[in-house]
Amino acid sequence: MASEIKANTYNDFNSNPVIVSDGSGNITIGSSGKTVTIAGSGLANTPLVTASHTSSVSIPNNTTTRLPLNSATFDTAGWYDSANTRITVPSGTASGKVLIVWQTTQSNNAGNNCGGFLFKNASSIQDDLMFYTGNNSEILTSGGGFITNYAAGDYFNIYAFTDGSGTFSSTGGTNYSFIHMFKIIE
Repeated sequence: MASEIKANTYNDFNSNPVIVSDGSGNITIGSSGKTVTIAGSGLANTPLVTASHTSSVSIPNNTTTRLPLNSATFDTAGWYDSANTRITVPSGTASGKVLIVWQTTQSNNAGNNCGGFLFKNASSIQDDLMFYTGNNSEILTSGGGFITNYAAGDYFNIYAFTDGSGTFSSTGGTNYSFIHMFKIIE
């Protein structure tokens, strides 16, 4: 024997609508500004982490230099690794995919190659290189967006490069050099 419950609105104990039907088969779960959690669905969109390089470092000639991520704006799942100034997937974390948006900013002079790199573990997984032909010293930005798999123990860094004579520097600040990362729900 099947059971049937008919209602246009299911309310919580405070008479707030939880499920609303329009009578034509369309339902609304929750209401604007409310959080709906579906237990056991696997739809949690964590991690969400934003880590920034906030203090300038020297970038010696012809050297790929790591820019330490020394500040986190968001870190919903404990991925920001302040001890190593990078993003590290914690042990016990199930594998998955993330979207990474990254950027490096540095000083440079005319006639020099420069660029930025996104590293996963000890390898570059994306780069943005350029040859600067301007006439004056400039602040140049490299970056990109990348989707990659992750597993517990993986770590992510950003690097900068220049081949100009002398030493240049990264530009520190939350809007200049950073990694933004969030999980892709599959």
